[in-house]
Amino acid sequence: MSQSATVNATAAGSVPDVTIGMPLYNEESFVDAALTALLAQSNRNFEIIISDNASTDRTAEICHRFVANDPRVRYHRNTVNIGAAANFDKVIHLARGRYFLWAGGHDLWDDDLLARSVAALDERQDAVIAGAECVWLDVTGVRMSRRSGFSDTSGMSSIERFFTVLWGNMHPILGLIRTDALTRTSGVQTCMGADLLLLTELALRGDFVFVPGTRWYRREIRPQETYSQMIQRHRSGQYMLTRGLGARFPLLTLGSRLLGVAWRSGLPLAPRLAMCAGVAATLPARYFGARLRRR
Repeated sequence: MSQSATVNATAAGSVPDVTIGMPLYNEESFVDAALTALLAQSNRNFEIIISDNASTDRTAEICHRFVANDPRVRYHRNTVNIGAAANFDKVIHLARGRYFLWAGGHDLWDDDLLARSVAALDERQDAVIAGAECVWLDVTGVRMSRRSGFSDTSGMSSIERFFTVLWGNMHPILGLIRTDALTRTSGVQTCMGADLLLLTELALRGDFVFVPGTRWYRREIRPQETYSQMIQRHRSGQYMLTRGLGARFPLLTLGSRLLGVAWRSGLPLAPRLAMCAGVAATLPARYFGARLRRR
């Protein structure tokens, strides 16, 4: 099938290979470049679902231009800011593709990333996420020396996958995810560490596989912040953690929910108890590690 025929078929209602979910809030500086990079993908059989979280800048104007020029791009706007977690969760429920990719409105991707990632999941039916190496960009788009790897969990047990995720970086959340596995999770919860919670659920469902030879590019749009500043950011209106136990005790809330993921894992009693004990023992180390890293 030609590229133009693939685009028209996707727009006409056939199931695309991939749904790209792009939750946005005030991304006028970068969203043009992000959408351009996605539309340049060599795998053309995808849809892009934009969920604009009541942006107050030119984000909507820029997105409407892409909607007018490419039928694969769909734009939804929230009348009020519903919080980052709810906006990330919203695009899951609008997805039609076999696979799902969250795309930051300020990030970039190699043009073969979708094709290679789709091939990886097609080959590995036991895998739930395919992810590539991350290269960091500064705010102007210049490559930094910083790199972030991806932990391939092939051959590990479900418990080993769980703890690999618990100690790893959160970048697999921006890999290509099997949609049916994603929709069977609790989704993106409104709490600190929502990405970690979702990844631990997915790790219990299957492997995370590394995709060699391609990269995505994460733009560092925030200045380095201390641990206290990070907590305050999560308590801001952007994240909607402004009341309740999640706002007052964010790490305790995260810990209790991680224990819930472990307990509901479906494993026999002894492994579940061991996982819960491991989570309880790990949380203080994660807490002090995060504080030391962000000083």
